[in-house]
Amino acid sequence: MKKWLPDILVLILIALPLFYLANIYYLLPPVIPTHFGFSGKPNGYSDKQEIVWIAIFMSLLSGGSYLLIKNLHRIDPKKTSSFSSGNMQKIAISVVALLSAIMLSILYSSMHGSLSFSKFLNPLMGIFFIVVGNLMYNIKPNYFVGIRVPWTLESEDNWRATHHMAAKLWFIGGIVITILTLSLPLKIGESIFMGCTLVLAFAPIIYSFVYFKKEKISS
Repeated sequence: MKKWLPDILVLILIALPLFYLANIYYLLPPVIPTHFGFSGKPNGYSDKQEIVWIAIFMSLLSGGSYLLIKNLHRIDPKKTSSFSSGNMQKIAISVVALLSAIMLSILYSSMHGSLSFSKFLNPLMGIFFIVVGNLMYNIKPNYFVGIRVPWTLESEDNWRATHHMAAKLWFIGGIVITILTLSLPLKIGESIFMGCTLVLAFAPIIYSFVYFKKEKISS
């Protein structure tokens, strides 16, 4: 793959929400929902001009996130992230795709105020977990991306074992989240999303600590 193709893809992903906004702006009502509660229902409203600034902010956030993650090997004190720079760039693209999809969902929900934002967000997060889980397996130790807890940062064996476990867990968990939040009623889907997300967040940390204790005993 040509080196500039990922950058072009990222620019397209960043531009999509802005292009969509430019096409629907005149159709938006004067006051639109711009903030959504945990349930996904709108709980904050603003003049439609504010959505322009939100879209610009999200675009800058997407671009900044991509540049940061892509260039981590230049600032990583461990100097090992360069060995997984390909995966880092793929994760960076995934982050941009997620943020762009969220912004598109906000715009669509702003235009159709009765539509629950969670119906978009929860499956999107599931897909994100699938993608990152698939890439996490080969991430080398670094201070910025991955399961960054004291026990993984101090031991390469702990890092590798924890990320191998987390990769499988996130991949399977992402599939479960995506399928169930799309197919089940919204409230049940939200509960499943919360439960799965807590497991995906804390299970690798607990695993890393247990691995650390076992290493300590064996040594």
